[in-house]
Amino acid sequence: MLSNPFYVGLFRYAGELHEGKYQPIISKQLFDKVQAALKERSKPPKNSTNNPQALCGLIRCGLCGMMITAEHRIKRQKNGNVHEYTYYRCTHKSKTIQCSEPPVRKEELNRQLSNLLKKYALPDDWAAELLKMSERDEKEAAQSTTALAQTMRGEIQGISQKLQRLLDAYLDQDIERESYRSEKANLLSRKKSLEEKIGKLKQGANVWIEPLRDWIKNAQMLNGIDETTPLPLKKSFAQKIFGLNPSVSLGTGLTLHAREARGVAEIQWAAIVAAHQQVEKIPLCNIIVRTVGVVPLETGLKTQCVGGGIRTLMGCPIGS
Repeated sequence: MLSNPFYVGLFRYAGELHEGKYQPIISKQLFDKVQAALKERSKPPKNSTNNPQALCGLIRCGLCGMMITAEHRIKRQKNGNVHEYTYYRCTHKSKTIQCSEPPVRKEELNRQLSNLLKKYALPDDWAAELLKMSERDEKEAAQSTTALAQTMRGEIQGISQKLQRLLDAYLDQDIERESYRSEKANLLSRKKSLEEKIGKLKQGANVWIEPLRDWIKNAQMLNGIDETTPLPLKKSFAQKIFGLNPSVSLGTGLTLHAREARGVAEIQWAAIVAAHQQVEKIPLCNIIVRTVGVVPLETGLKTQCVGGGIRTLMGCPIGS
């Protein structure tokens, strides 16, 4: 079933691939991804297990680099009072470093995580300006896709002509049946891919505008982060900003810090921190820099830190 092209608008009859007149159930892009996955995967992925405490699976020990785990303890007093505590500690699984870091209370870790996340908050006035820029870029990107869509339509028309010439050659017995079937299948597959790309170009602006707006919304939410914010929400923000990079030094002199951001996902957050450092030195118009000339891609948003400011890049810049 996973290899049946029927669901993308193509079907086989008598060993030959034909183009259907019905509405496809799935996209051609998704079908191609499934075929690639079927080819590459030999074993199903292992199911991961969830950690019982909110910050487990997020933080590494700053001394040995091992993951941090949590212990929930209950203290019962003779007067009947019951106190519950949660401690985070190193798993001590390193084979090369003998870690001596003591455990730390959840409240202290929560406080430092709150302070760290606040550094990546996006001020409301910055967010408003970025949204205005994105609206202008959305309109320009929609206009720039018209020529590309027209080129694809021309290629589709050429494929249709090739299909007709191929059929004429087959009917005239100029080519063998197997060659005809193979070439027809290739042309129909290419035609279906182009038709799908044209459909995506019509909504090309939405490919990046929604991820950008979601990012701005998340960055604004960090303005309200404090010690009362639920830990699962903080963990979600930390994973978006740092991935699995944060490390912590436990015990006396506890410090929580993030390693240098290396992936694309962290760049836009690092730009906010750099912009905060420059906010009193340069005007806002130089902090938020608008990129001129962009092409919308299917990969979503990217950002760069330019001169200590925030520069939004929706796709790849083609001008400056």
